[in-house]
Amino acid sequence: MCAMSRTMVNRYRAEGRYPQAVPLGDRRIAFVREEVLAWIDARIAARTAA
Repeated sequence: MCAMSRTMVNRYRAEGRYPQAVPLGDRRIAFVREEVLAWIDARIAARTAA
């Protein structure tokens, strides 16, 4: 959904700048689609507000 590398997503997660992951099992996670879309929309809004 977003063209960021896994490394960048993990960096943003560590900094608290990306939606929280949902654990699915051993070494597997997922993200809630609506939360990721809201995060993308917020980034777009911040861009247009600047």
